Amino acid sequence: MDIYETTRETRPAVNQTPPPMKQSAETALARLIREKMENISLPRCICRIGDKLDQESSNTLVPKLVSIGPYHYANESLKVMEEHKWHYSFTLLSRKPNLEARLDKCVKGLRELERGARICYADELNLTSDEFVEIILIDGCFVIEVLMRYGVKGLRRRGDPFFGRPGKISGLRLDMLMLENQIPLNVLQMLFSLAPIPEQCTTQSLNELAFAFFKSVIPGDHVEKFGQYGYHFLDMIRDQLLPVSQKLAPRSSKLIKSATNLDKSGLVLKESTEQPGTLLDVKFAKGYLAIPQLKIQPHTETLLRNLIGYEQCVGGSTALYVTSYAFLMQHLMRSEEDVELLEKHDIVRNYLGDRKGAVDMFKRVCNGIDLKQNLYGELCEQVNGYERKSWFEGLRTRFL
Repeated sequence: MDIYETTRETRPAVNQTPPPMKQSAETALARLIREKMENISLPRCICRIGDKLDQESSNTLVPKLVSIGPYHYANESLKVMEEHKWHYSFTLLSRKPNLEARLDKCVKGLRELERGARICYADELNLTSDEFVEIILIDGCFVIEVLMRYGVKGLRRRGDPFFGRPGKISGLRLDMLMLENQIPLNVLQMLFSLAPIPEQCTTQSLNELAFAFFKSVIPGDHVEKFGQYGYHFLDMIRDQLLPVSQKLAPRSSKLIKSATNLDKSGLVLKESTEQPGTLLDVKFAKGYLAIPQLKIQPHTETLLRNLIGYEQCVGGSTALYVTSYAFLMQHLMRSEEDVELLEKHDIVRNYLGDRKGAVDMFKRVCNGIDLKQNLYGELCEQVNGYERKSWFEGLRTRFL
């Protein structure tokens, strides 16, 4: 099925590779062929993007508080939090007796998933098997404990390094949504299934706990819950934004005029309140351009940059939904007057302090990004066609 024929993408789950066993020559060859096939078919869904951009751009792509996964584990500026991660992991796994037996199960489970998990990381990892498993075990358990303490205040303790300090959770949340700071979801789910989950959390799945944690940074008012499947947390956040009520087909990178120019041409801008709908459900019909409301907040740039980086990283297997949306909004908001007009129509709520900040933010987000397939290309063509039609009708009325 063509990926553009559906609004919600259908993707294969990350495979779980069984441990190697003594096998016949034929079986060993079959396993080798299967592994080569998996190397091609499994998604490289986590990659480094911060080191390819300038320093200002990298600030929204590289964690500032805590390292999750193998990419930043050696970052000296993040070492101060390592002890806290180990403490969180110990707390999670020792809530019931037999810590050593539980650790043994977790390590064995990670060994089974290691090959598939490594493939998820697009960049080379110079780590031994023991190093990789240790990083994923400690960081994965830390993530699970964070989600549970966020959901249940009774699990927090006085002096908690994250929940006991103002602003730390907001910073931790941003670090945990970054592309370079992801752990494959199937790995987290395996650890969650083995950990002794406290009674207060037994009615919730890992995905439900994660949704509660990330909900405040997901744009749109119609968000309900994470889906059952996903490659990692950032992928599930992106899935919440995909359009649900229309089909988007790629076109050439034809773009739209600014909001003030569209307004002058007679086109009507309005906030879309259609349900079900998501942030990306932008529609044009009969001279009305309906756009769901976007709250531009301090975390918006980090979220958009990482979502766009993810789409660029995965490439052809993922449609450029968020990238196309960012370019659409950038062209609508080319000046402070454009932002003011969109605020007037409740399409934008700007919490950055000034309108120039919103204009500059979208410029930075789109800078250096190649929009090969504009999924709003058809919409842009319709808007531009309406403008031409309105211009000719105005000319006819004036002179005929």
